[in-house]
Amino acid sequence: MGASSSSATRQERRRSVVKNEDDASQNAGTPSLPPRTEEAATQEAAKSSESAPPTPQPPSSPWPAVVLEGALEGHDGGVGCLAALEGGRLASGSTDCTIRIWNLAVGADAAQASHVVLEGHDGGVGCLAALEG
Repeated sequence: MGASSSSATRQERRRSVVKNEDDASQNAGTPSLPPRTEEAATQEAAKSSESAPPTPQPPSSPWPAVVLEGALEGHDGGVGCLAALEGGRLASGSTDCTIRIWNLAVGADAAQASHVVLEGHDGGVGCLAALEG
């Protein structure tokens, strides 16, 4: 009985191989697509770009263009926050644990020379708020 089951298994394998060969021979007659030419690729790209929606543009800024007239230097760390104060002053908070008050009404050079430094924070200053009065 062992010999007959072995021959049956071989016959099943042969049928499977023949079936796969038949499938392959049937597909062998199927024509393949010709390779794309550069011209065809260019035409295809042009068609897809015509149907593609336009690329969104960033909205225009409501703020006027600003020209940098000078830089305020003094913090030893990065500036993380700013607050506009009364009288043309500006407060800046930094990772160097200080707040600096700049008097912009006198110009950048004078503000640089006469700014006030508030020290004593245990960590970097990440937020400022300006209160009226």
